[in-house]
Amino acid sequence: MIQEIEKEIDIELEKEGEIEKISPVFYGEYKNVSLTDEEYGKLKDKMQGHREKMIEKLSTYMQSTGRNYKDHYATLIHWYEQDKGKLKECSKSTVYTLEDYDKGEHL
Repeated sequence: MIQEIEKEIDIELEKEGEIEKISPVFYGEYKNVSLTDEEYGKLKDKMQGHREKMIEKLSTYMQSTGRNYKDHYATLIHWYEQDKGKLKECSKSTVYTLEDYDKGEHL
């Protein structure tokens, strides 16, 4: 009985726009990584510029294996913690331009 009353109150509040619906947005090449706007924003802070790379990694992995995860946000955080060292090393690698080489020199 109490649950029914609470449900009715929630329905009324939702109709009045007082309860914001938290609907996920799908990211990644295959649009299969589900995150709320809040989670997506948090990833930007936590992943220091690697958010899109990690989302693509998860999207591709799920598409290729058919595997799904209960919580994509938690999975991304977990994978980032595992890959953090490798990602930082890749960020430090030097990018060479044509100006760095003499004419006739090959890469």
